[in-house]
Amino acid sequence: RFTMQNLLRNVHGITSMYRCRMIFTMVFLASVVPGCSSVSVKHPHIVVDHEGRALSDQGQLLSESDFDKQINNIAKEIEHHVNREINLERIPKFMIYIHGGLNTREAGLDYINTMTDKNGYLKGTELYPIFINWDSSLFSSLADDLFTVRSGIRDPILGVVTSPFIIANRLVDSIVKAPVTLVNHWDTEKMQFEQWSGEQRTFTENALNGTLSLLSLPATITTLPFLGGFGEGSWQMMNRRIDQMFAVRINPLPRFYQNEDNRPGAVRLFFEKITARMQKIRAKHPETRISLVGHSMGTIIINHILREFPEVKFERIIYLGAAATIKDYRNTIPGYLSHNPSSQFYSFSLSIKDESGEFNYFLPRGSLLVWIENIFELGLSPSDKRIGFFRNRHSNKIRSDKMETLCKRIHLVKYTGLSNEPRSHSDFNENGILQNILAMANSSKSLKDMCPSCITPSPCTYKKHNFNIKTHKK
Repeated sequence: RFTMQNLLRNVHGITSMYRCRMIFTMVFLASVVPGCSSVSVKHPHIVVDHEGRALSDQGQLLSESDFDKQINNIAKEIEHHVNREINLERIPKFMIYIHGGLNTREAGLDYINTMTDKNGYLKGTELYPIFINWDSSLFSSLADDLFTVRSGIRDPILGVVTSPFIIANRLVDSIVKAPVTLVNHWDTEKMQFEQWSGEQRTFTENALNGTLSLLSLPATITTLPFLGGFGEGSWQMMNRRIDQMFAVRINPLPRFYQNEDNRPGAVRLFFEKITARMQKIRAKHPETRISLVGHSMGTIIINHILREFPEVKFERIIYLGAAATIKDYRNTIPGYLSHNPSSQFYSFSLSIKDESGEFNYFLPRGSLLVWIENIFELGLSPSDKRIGFFRNRHSNKIRSDKMETLCKRIHLVKYTGLSNEPRSHSDFNENGILQNILAMANSSKSLKDMCPSCITPSPCTYKKHNFNIKTHKK
C-alpha cells in the first residue's frame, strides 16, 4: 500500500545504506568508529540524539511521558542521595557532567559505567554525578552534513538529491582552501618551538619536535586539505546538535512531507522539570552543592544552560579544555557570576606545547581546539577564538570596574606539561586526572598550593578606559 510514510521509510533505508558506504571511504576523517552494541546504565543520566530528542540507552526515541518518568526517577535518586549524605553527616555534593565532541552514544554510556562506583559516586570522590550524554560522533555529523540536513532541517529526501553537489563542494573547498589551511597549520608547527611561561624547552625537545614535524609532513600535506574541506561541515553539524538540545520546538519548519515536532529539546526539558525539584531540596537542605562541569564542546552546552536557567545555583562552573568562544564566555560567565555572588568559575587548559604538539598519527598535529581555530572555524575577531586555548589569554580579559569581587571568582589555569598533568585534549576526562581537577576547584586551598607548577593569570583588567576626544579647530 503506497503512502507517503512508507515512501519515507524506504528512502531513509536507502540513504542510510548510501551514507554508510560513503562514510567508510572517508575513514581518515574519523577518530572513533561508532559501536553497534547496546550499553545499559543504571546511574542517573539522560541521552540526547542528533535532533535534540531524548533517547533510551538502546537508542530508541522516548515519548514525552516516558522522558518525564525518567526525569522523575532522577529526581528521586537525587533526593535519596541527599538523605543518605545527611544521615552520614556529610554535605550533599552533586556534579552535572557534559562530555565533548567526537563521542558516540555507546562511548558516552561506557564512560558513565567506568567513572562511577557501586554507590553511585564519582570514583574516589564524594561527588554524585549526573551525566548528559549527547551524540557528537564524527561519522554521524559528517553524514548529516553530506546527506541529511538542509536549511537547518533534517530532510533525507532533499539531502540525498543534493548530496552529490554538497560532496563536490566539499572537495572543491578542500583544494581551493588548501594553501590557506596549510599556512594556518604552520602557526601550529611554529608554536611547538616557542618559549612559554613555565614550559621552557630544551634543545633535545626542540630537536625531537623538529624531527617529528618533518616525518609527519607528507601525511599532513595530504590529509590537512580534506580535513579542512569536510571537517568544517561536521563541526557545524555538532554545533547544530547543541542548539537542538535547547530548541523550543525541535522542528518548527516542516516540509510538505514532514510533520512539525513541537517538543522542546531534551536538555531544555530536563532543566525545566528538574529545577523546581532541586530548589525544593535546597530549601530543605541549603548546604547542598552542585557543580557544572563540561569538557571541550560540553562548555558550549554549559553556557546555554547558564543563560537559559540563571536561577539554578551552581557553586562551581568548570571548563575543561573549553571549545566555547571568548565571546560566548564573556556573554555568559560574568553575568551569571553577578547574579550568583557565591559561585566560582574555573577554566583549565593544556600547556601550549601539548596543545600544539598533540600527535594524531596520519592527521595534522595539534589538539581539537587548535584544529577548530586553524581549520574548522577561523573566526573574524580575537573574541571568536577558544577560551580553552591558553594562548588567547589576553583576548579573554574582562573589565570589572563595577564588580570588584568578580575577578576573585574567575580562575584561569594553565598546566605546564608535567607527567602527572593532562597532556592531551582527551586527558581531561581520564579517571584520576578529572578527580584531581575537581579537587583543585573544590579545595579551600589556593590553586598555587594545589598545583605549584600551574600558571594562573588574572582574568580581568581593572584599568579604566579614558577616551580622550580631541576637537580640531581651524
